[in-house]
Amino acid sequence: MSTSGTYNFSLTRDSICKAALRITGVIGKGEEPSQEDLDETVEALNVILKSWAISGPPLWTIVERKINLQPGVHSYAFGGGGIWNDLTQVGVNSETEGTNPNDTRLGGVIEIEIVSGGTGYSVAPTVVISGDGVNATATATLTSGVVTSITVTNAGSRYSYPPEITFVGTNTTPCVAIARISGSGGGTDLDSGSAGEGRPGSAGSVSYNPIGGNAPLKIVHVFSRDRDTGSDTQITILSRYEYLMLGNKLTGGYVHSVYPDHQLGSLILYVYNVPTDDSRDLHLWVQRPIQDAGDEADIVDFPVEFYEALKWNLADAIAIESGTNMNLLDRIEKKAMMSKEAIVSYNQEEASVYFTPHGKR
Repeated sequence: MSTSGTYNFSLTRDSICKAALRITGVIGKGEEPSQEDLDETVEALNVILKSWAISGPPLWTIVERKINLQPGVHSYAFGGGGIWNDLTQVGVNSETEGTNPNDTRLGGVIEIEIVSGGTGYSVAPTVVISGDGVNATATATLTSGVVTSITVTNAGSRYSYPPEITFVGTNTTPCVAIARISGSGGGTDLDSGSAGEGRPGSAGSVSYNPIGGNAPLKIVHVFSRDRDTGSDTQITILSRYEYLMLGNKLTGGYVHSVYPDHQLGSLILYVYNVPTDDSRDLHLWVQRPIQDAGDEADIVDFPVEFYEALKWNLADAIAIESGTNMNLLDRIEKKAMMSKEAIVSYNQEEASVYFTPHGKR
């Protein structure tokens, strides 16, 4: 006898959900669940899929994304929802992006927040909104030489990233403010930063790349690659505190560090130094989100080796609400724990171990 020679066994979303319902006794063998029971089990399954993504990056979700670094651009944004279908992130050319009036992913200015009102203004300064969108306008209100409020008189449209806000007018110290635009593609609202004011600096151009796809859950490793020679340089990933402690965040030169600013539904990656040419690409190894188990025939975004653990942990998640008796509940809980422990080592990447002589006898 011979083996099958195939390796394509899989289970659909509903197959796993029905197995969990059978384990808890909600349905019997060969029975079909009610739509309400199935919907609640699908919801529990998706909660498990999302929660397991943060218990340690699943190896199959670590993917590479590439940013084509552009001269003078010091930040790149991921997010806006959609399907994770493009692993190449391309730098935005601000002269051409955001010019399609039918692009619903691009927003308008909804608020301008004052970070510092400045001093010494004799008349209200002119508010200048600089970005890749059009028609946004605002006015400033002055009290005793200090800008105390900014009113958005026209939100404008087609802004793919929060525009820079500057002020024209004689002053002793200038006013500093940040803009917030409406979320792109159903994502969260995004705001620009102000250098030296407790937010990531954005006194220069900020590039938001509206290509769809969800923001990475985590950036694991970063390096830059010379486009001509192919040589790689390792990049340091900074914490928020380390980035804020930097001096002039618009210093030009080779990029040697990045700061990933994680927000709900989006991620803005700040680079330091700001590149002065386009000779290098930034390569990021990131953890992508786990895909939803949306349709009944969907294959869950986990290896088949995880199906046993998914089935028993799903049964454990729905058992109490399903009214499962205590004896069976205890057995399900133990089986769920054992099956999850069994996959922990599978999800750990092997690495070399190095020993360094101490130098003492």
